[in-house]
Amino acid sequence: MAALRIVTLRPKSCMMKFSCEISPFPPQIASAVRRSAVALVFAVAMCASAPSWVLAATVTSVHVQYPAEGQEIGAFPKSFAIGSSPPGSIVTVNGVRAVSAPDGGWSAYVPLHPGRFIFHVRASKGAWSSETDRTVVVDDGTIAAFPPQTTIVQPGESIELGVSAPDGATVTADGPGFTSVALSPDSSAGTRAFVASVRVAGQASGPARVVYHVVTASGRTDIMSRGTLAISARPILYVGDVIPEFTGKDAGYRPYGMLSTSVETDTDLMLPFRTQLAVTGRFGDMVRVALPGWTSHVLERASLKTEPGVASLPTAVITGVEQSNDVHSTTYVAHVLGARPAFRVIEGANAAGRIDFYGAGIREGDITNDLQPAVLRFQLPQHAFWGYTTRWSGDDLVLTFKKPPHFEAPPHSAVAGLRVVIDPGHSPDTGAIGDIGTQERDINLDV
Repeated sequence: MAALRIVTLRPKSCMMKFSCEISPFPPQIASAVRRSAVALVFAVAMCASAPSWVLAATVTSVHVQYPAEGQEIGAFPKSFAIGSSPPGSIVTVNGVRAVSAPDGGWSAYVPLHPGRFIFHVRASKGAWSSETDRTVVVDDGTIAAFPPQTTIVQPGESIELGVSAPDGATVTADGPGFTSVALSPDSSAGTRAFVASVRVAGQASGPARVVYHVVTASGRTDIMSRGTLAISARPILYVGDVIPEFTGKDAGYRPYGMLSTSVETDTDLMLPFRTQLAVTGRFGDMVRVALPGWTSHVLERASLKTEPGVASLPTAVITGVEQSNDVHSTTYVAHVLGARPAFRVIEGANAAGRIDFYGAGIREGDITNDLQPAVLRFQLPQHAFWGYTTRWSGDDLVLTFKKPPHFEAPPHSAVAGLRVVIDPGHSPDTGAIGDIGTQERDINLDV
């Protein structure tokens, strides 16, 4: 057995009360704004040209890399267009002169208008010229009536209502668990947006659509949400196992589940296949999961496979831990009885750290301490972390920590005699893609 110090942390509240402490889903506009912002940032990043040795010297026409044909663009007053053309050519986009690099890469920052929008791109060099059009759809900034997709919440949970309506209108909403809720204008939420926070009823209801009553000087109009809202009769909707998720022909299957604290925040937890998670809510293609002893998280529905007949919070007991070492790594095997709970590896200074198990207790002798979360502290026999992998082997959690390179004596050159391997780009996907389609992994492999 490993000489680990095993401790437990008491949760801030009783585990059975987790459902009433679940943070609400963010406003429905958040994800749309986030997608638009990501697209804009991506465009800015792609303005950096690839090295000239990467570009083909046979480019004979103007090419648009971004935006894609038919792409939906957020409610921005301007956006980038980027692409390539023969080196030395002059490029304009809707009359705006593009900034061109010596190798032919170009970018232009172009005013937009809502609705169907055409980027007309022209390149010329002496008597030669080439033109192409790229049609996109620009968002007008209005927000879809909440919920835009199927949404399931817990009794007594707060939600954010929202709809776009004419300026000066009076807007109220009816839905499962609430009636005649008044909405107020909020320009920060979207064009002509009206919003309100409401706490739903304390008992199960729905599913039903939310109806918004919009009253103006010309009369009343009712707007119905596209998605339905339901108040769950159970604190746990279902339990699912993390499974491989297909993310596209270029990226293939994602080898882990990606969790974040809300739909608009970055991933802060990755869990291996077969980790069991209890779903407590749903917002369209995203589900919310309970992590007892920590805040709830969300992940894509496609990352979970439902376990038939299981609708209770997964619990587990850590019965022991074994440690082994070899030249390349240190491995810990945690023996788990019961469920395969969510966990987090927290790296500390000097290669010390801990593993938090959510929904687990620790067996010490004949006593099982069921306080949440269970914590295993460890000290690696090395000076720093060098990456690690996690996987389930049966009901055992296997954590393998890589060791950094070791020199018996300082060499003449730090890399003399070593084989240097360059990451070919965010496996299994392509990595960044340049303005003429060059993939990061291809450049790295060529190097």
